[in-house]
Amino acid sequence: MRGADPPSRLSSCNSIRSTLSRSWESLSPRSMQPRNNKEEKVFYNLSVRNLTYKMKEEGGSTKILLNNISFRANHGEVLAIAGPTGSSKSTLLDALAGRIDRRSLSGAILVNGVPVDKYFRRVSGYVMQDDALYPVLTVRETLMFSARLRLPATWTDDEKIARVEAILEELGLQLCADLIIGDDLVRGGISRGEKRRVSIAVDLMHDPAVLFLDKPTTGLDSFSAYQVMQKLHTLAEAHNRTVIVTIHQPSYTILELIHNTVLMIQGNVIYSGHHDGLVNYFSDIGYNMPEYVNPLEYALDTMQQVKVSSVGVAQLLELKVVKEKEKVMDGQAARELEAELSEYDFDDDFHIPYATCLSSELSVLAERNFKLIVRTRPLFFARLAILIIGGLVTSTVFHHATYDLDGVTKRLSMTAFLLAYCTFTSSQVMPIFLQERKIFIREASRGAYRPASFVLTQTIVHLPFLFVQAVVLSVLTYFIAGWAKSFGAWGYYMWMWFLVLSLAHAMASCCAGWFPNIMVCQAVLSATLSFFLLFSGFFLRREAIPKGWLWLHYISGLKYPYEGLVVNEMTSLWNTNWGSPENNLNFFQVLQKYDLEHVSLVNNVFILIFFIVLYRVLYYVAFLRNVRDIRK
Repeated sequence: MRGADPPSRLSSCNSIRSTLSRSWESLSPRSMQPRNNKEEKVFYNLSVRNLTYKMKEEGGSTKILLNNISFRANHGEVLAIAGPTGSSKSTLLDALAGRIDRRSLSGAILVNGVPVDKYFRRVSGYVMQDDALYPVLTVRETLMFSARLRLPATWTDDEKIARVEAILEELGLQLCADLIIGDDLVRGGISRGEKRRVSIAVDLMHDPAVLFLDKPTTGLDSFSAYQVMQKLHTLAEAHNRTVIVTIHQPSYTILELIHNTVLMIQGNVIYSGHHDGLVNYFSDIGYNMPEYVNPLEYALDTMQQVKVSSVGVAQLLELKVVKEKEKVMDGQAARELEAELSEYDFDDDFHIPYATCLSSELSVLAERNFKLIVRTRPLFFARLAILIIGGLVTSTVFHHATYDLDGVTKRLSMTAFLLAYCTFTSSQVMPIFLQERKIFIREASRGAYRPASFVLTQTIVHLPFLFVQAVVLSVLTYFIAGWAKSFGAWGYYMWMWFLVLSLAHAMASCCAGWFPNIMVCQAVLSATLSFFLLFSGFFLRREAIPKGWLWLHYISGLKYPYEGLVVNEMTSLWNTNWGSPENNLNFFQVLQKYDLEHVSLVNNVFILIFFIVLYRVLYYVAFLRNVRDIRK
């Protein structure tokens, strides 16, 4: 073996792949139609044939992350993808689960003999390595919301409750069902092992036939890791599910719960089969496995030794070529291909994109969002307290502004400061938005609901709370500061502050949608608001702004509330003489002095609403992009 010529071995391998490829093309099942079978549940087998994934790097070079990978995952079994760090285990799992753009892949991923499509998520589940869950919800509430979103609308409430209770029992979560999930900030939550099982339970709600899990035992103690794998083993065998996990250095007890193993190194699969076969496999290249050792652990250690040796991974790839040739010689490859082409049954709802209608999604998500806001009321009261303190300080500083040019300056300064204060302090909600971003990606990428439903409900549910904040702020600042004694003027003032707070909320959520890092989010939001304030018209009048920068004046989200608030105050005091007794100015002359005579109060309201909608649309586009990705 060690003296064999590697190029000749690779040539043999290419010949084998070419033969299998021609056989596949001649028997392609693309034209086959799924059979309806309502009486018996359809099980799904997953097959991978010559899967390759290449990624372009900076400088124009190409890196092969997955190289001609082939294996099979059967229903009723747990398949573990193992390998040293950096062997592309998670990349392979993402490719199987549809989290990599199909156009970037070559080869075939087949489910029951047919190439997978975007609807595969309806019969599959994907559990991320990180537990993306709402910490203030209980375990039962988390699963109940998942049931209402992912189970068909034809199910009754009692049937959905029964489904939740069955999953709680199946995964051993009954004792912690009414405890909040918790996190580093929300104390009194469940353990990490229980959180991992809750994440699995969420993706089991729609009864997926294929379940993908990325490193489900990472970060868990040995007992918790064993519990998780034991539940997965039961889920596979008892319900004939196809379970595929990535794993690193499993213990011997966990290994006994795994039916088949795929070994990877540097993007290549060098072994696929039961772990018992690893003994003979590695003995062929001179590595004899001692008795009473964990065969998978020994295999991984051996792979690391070979990787750093003078021969490198070429020795393992050479062995892979020989094994593939042996499979062709004894007819095993042909039998596997024939089995794939005969499996074309599908459930009736395989090509249904969502389980429920849009109105049902809006109702459930609105209820969940409202409950989240109520459970995080300290954040709401903290935000309200910040506005109260800022409003009191500002209104007392500018208390009883006089009716002269000095009073006009005070009114303009108070308006500009409050705009900056209310918008810059909006970044405190950024961590909540980033947490929701992770949960949204987990849920929407697996078809739990439409991205539009999430964005709409998040927008609508927050409006009443923003309105309360606007009323409190406007009452404090308007009357204490002694602005025009007109209820109509105060109504416009309050309405404008409601739009300003809505704009700040929309901008903060938009940043969280596009940038996953909180430091980047805050930097982008702060820089944007700084430029908006600079070009709002307070520091520089329009004619003083250089022509090359005038466009920033018109896209500034703070220009329109600033102008509207000032003009509203000036026009409410239309019969007031401004200035010294020797040089009286009426309100129109004051507006001319500050280049505000052409401002329309109504137009500025609608323009500000337009900007709010624009940032919500950008927020939606960002989330849509996050769902579809997905690596290129």
